[in-house]
Amino acid sequence: MILEMLKLAKAENSGLNSWENFREKFLSFLDTIPNHVQIKLDTGFFQGQAPETEEMFRNEMAEFGNNLQVLAADEPQVIEEWNKISDENDSNFQSLLVGTTEKMALENFIDSNLHPRFVYFSDYKKIIGNVNLNEYRKERTTPSIEFSEDEFDKADTVDNLFYLAELDVEELEEAKNSPSQLIKLLNTCSKRLTEKLNPAWKGDPIHVELRLNPNNVMSVVISDVHKDGTVTNTGLLNRRAEGFKWTFSFIVNFAAETQRAELKEAILLLDEPARNLHPTQQRGISDLLKSLAGSNQVSLCNTFTLHDF
Repeated sequence: MILEMLKLAKAENSGLNSWENFREKFLSFLDTIPNHVQIKLDTGFFQGQAPETEEMFRNEMAEFGNNLQVLAADEPQVIEEWNKISDENDSNFQSLLVGTTEKMALENFIDSNLHPRFVYFSDYKKIIGNVNLNEYRKERTTPSIEFSEDEFDKADTVDNLFYLAELDVEELEEAKNSPSQLIKLLNTCSKRLTEKLNPAWKGDPIHVELRLNPNNVMSVVISDVHKDGTVTNTGLLNRRAEGFKWTFSFIVNFAAETQRAELKEAILLLDEPARNLHPTQQRGISDLLKSLAGSNQVSLCNTFTLHDF
């Protein structure tokens, strides 16, 4: 299909009646006009994109022709040559656009499907466990407030967590007026978050719960779910080991960024992910990235090397 489109575009762009070739013919004609006449002519229309309508084309041709008749009244050969160009294309406007639509379609196809898209990940923000929603909302309206260390690192990390949970802060505010509605909303968002994170999680599944505490502080509570159905180790995310918190944060941020951008067949460049983790924890990162990447290609970078998988 691509080959056929290329052949079609090549054939049509080389035709006698394409806008590009008309422009070339006009510019060649312009070179034959004496300089003292040429500098007084407005040729912008003929050097731009193809006209959108036949009326626009005819009006521009007529205006240029009238000006040329006045300015080149003493140059009969110039007038004669212009009349030839004008008569040749006056009743053949549609043929001037041959190849234009196909060319644009081809360019769009190449840009969307063949031109590689690179997405670079260099900052791996860690989710610790709590976020002050009042501070978060201020950050979204006035991006100047940094979260304290015992909260989420920055607002965009909270965005990613809420994006996967499909949690809208304004909806949450409204739900506070109804305890039952608030519980239902948080349970639904917690379930969504759990379902989206577990496919990429190594080992026993986890359960993620979003809890709204006094003073409008949202907590992330994690539980281990074992094969026999028992649930253990329920507690705040910030009580987990560093490797656990890094992996959890990475999955949230990476999954949200790739899903939000609807990435497909992109090249994802990751700059030294998990470099601070223990080697045994790092070994599971490769499989984790493959499962998260989907149809995209992932490249791991450090200062000197690049590794593809």
